[in-house]
Amino acid sequence: MNRAFSAALLMVSVLASLHHTFAQQFRLDTLAQSPGVALPVAMAFVPGQGGSFFFTEKNSGKVKLFADGAVREKPFLALSVATIGEQGLLGVALHPRYPDSPFVY
Repeated sequence: MNRAFSAALLMVSVLASLHHTFAQQFRLDTLAQSPGVALPVAMAFVPGQGGSFFFTEKNSGKVKLFADGAVREKPFLALSVATIGEQGLLGVALHPRYPDSPFVY
């Protein structure tokens, strides 16, 4: 019983220290509440760009870029989309060698 308790206590201590270590590396932001953003539903991170990502707005048909800590004012792309029910712009992907192959799907 003492051995099991000691092992559990050790595990809790290790997990608590890991949580403290990793929790300091991240920041939580809410894109959905940013001004000028409406119904973001999909995102694709830009490789090697330090947190930059493309994201879609479901009903507007816009693909926007988040870079340097802010949403770019001008959309990267705007498409005509149907918005009834579950329709809309629901996904985005980058070419595996983006930006050398600058294709956004």
